[in-house]
Amino acid sequence: MLTRTSPEYDAARHGFQRRDPHRPEVIFPVTNATEVEEAVRYAIDHDKRIAVQASGHGLTRGIDGGVLIATGAFNHVTVDPGKKTAWIEAGATWRDVLAATAPYGLAPLSGSSPGVGAIPYTLGGGLGLMARRFGYAADHVRRIEIVTMDGVRRDAEADLFWATRGGGGNFGVVTGIEVDLFDVPTLYGGSLYFDLAEHPPGAAAAASRVSSRSAKAASSCSRESASRLRLALPAPGVRRRQVAWRGGTREAAPRARASR
Repeated sequence: MLTRTSPEYDAARHGFQRRDPHRPEVIFPVTNATEVEEAVRYAIDHDKRIAVQASGHGLTRGIDGGVLIATGAFNHVTVDPGKKTAWIEAGATWRDVLAATAPYGLAPLSGSSPGVGAIPYTLGGGLGLMARRFGYAADHVRRIEIVTMDGVRRDAEADLFWATRGGGGNFGVVTGIEVDLFDVPTLYGGSLYFDLAEHPPGAAAAASRVSSRSAKAASSCSRESASRLRLALPAPGVRRRQVAWRGGTREAAPRARASR
């Protein structure tokens, strides 16, 4: 357990997003499920709020006081290539998961950023670059292990299992999930950037036109392809399009051009 006077306190409380980081009274940098149970029970016994942080992506507002359970070091991934499943521990990022699954030619329904926590992403629904083919990541969760707010670790069943898949982190502290894996020996993808400043003074109109064109292109594409359009910040006037193609090499380049 770390307190505000511990040398490791600042490193443990900071994640990817630092605009409004957590400022907890104590931090439990956990490495296994038993330590998660101990952290939750400490919070119950001392009537403290709880926050959980894996990678620190998606943080909207940090807590003041209370208990922070930092799961970054609790990040092992176990692959069953025969069943095409993976058991993912609480702090594993998609980088950790892909490093374990790729040698088998298998892939999870991950997001586009390898540094994002796999479990928080999945509990939020998980609409990734292979969603057009396989759907939401949350729909391919087989098992959830969770420490509920009585400090007890259990397998989520029935209503709790249903609510946790897509409901976020409001029902307890998830210590691990089992997810389906898919045969993806090769995936072609990347980002295309377009400078809307090339179309002054009608940058807004240009953005609207390319958005409309992108929507039409996506509607006619194969389900093996996916794309995502963003107006990037903090560089206003830059259009970014992420593309992915789960198919043959010959079709990859034409699909990328068609998504522009």
